[in-house]
Amino acid sequence: MTKKTYHETVQHNPDVGVRFYYSKMDEPGLVPFHWHRSLEIIYVIHGELTFTLNHAMTQISDGQFIVVPSGAIHAVSNTPNEAYVLQIPIDFIKNYWPDPENTTFNLDLTDSDYQKIADYFPVLGDIYDTKIPGYPFIFQATILQMLFALFTTFSAPVTTPETKTDHLKEVLGYINDHYAEQLPISELANMFSYNPNYLSRLFKQEIALSPVQYIYQVRLTHFYQDLLQTDEPVKELLTKNGLTNKRLAMQYFKAAYGTTPLQARKQHSEL
Repeated sequence: MTKKTYHETVQHNPDVGVRFYYSKMDEPGLVPFHWHRSLEIIYVIHGELTFTLNHAMTQISDGQFIVVPSGAIHAVSNTPNEAYVLQIPIDFIKNYWPDPENTTFNLDLTDSDYQKIADYFPVLGDIYDTKIPGYPFIFQATILQMLFALFTTFSAPVTTPETKTDHLKEVLGYINDHYAEQLPISELANMFSYNPNYLSRLFKQEIALSPVQYIYQVRLTHFYQDLLQTDEPVKELLTKNGLTNKRLAMQYFKAAYGTTPLQARKQHSEL
């Protein structure tokens, strides 16, 4: 078996060398634990985002941002929101800062330097929207100014060994590739040569979820997308996404989205 890790593939904007975009979410949502190789910075224009990262939950709202280091496993839940998302390839940063893939960030939302960095995002949005002649020059210059402030003020080297995290990334990858299939925990553990009890402890220690809870999060995320984007019957979508225990699926869905599938679909159709 070829082991795969689940990370978000980042395609950069070829005109500016990084990925930068405006995001608008009309409904509450959840992105289960995942990771990517780029440095990710999310700035909230309106609404709220809650990140689970480094064994802690951080909520950001209007005018605030969070930094997700390269390789960091994280999950995101959201209210309806608007945000700017900036994802910077590690190779881009290596030109200016040593070992960026082993760098974390200790943000202080009350620090005046934090606000100065936050203020760059509306500027970046204006530059990219207007696209005046030569805008890539000023866009990248602004990115570099922001990164200089971020790295010199809030960065710190990673000191925790990544072994357990790397083990977990392999399992997350398999679950995300096979979420619609039956995934008995004993078979999943055996596939990676783990004891089932060890696998459960690994999940609890690293993401504070059991393997079953994580599997249901992934399945429900896909189910929720299908629910809003198709008119297929709920029962068929549950089966399609591996949610064979309807009672448990409804329980997790209500906890994640605060409503029932039929109500969620109705609310979406009225937007």
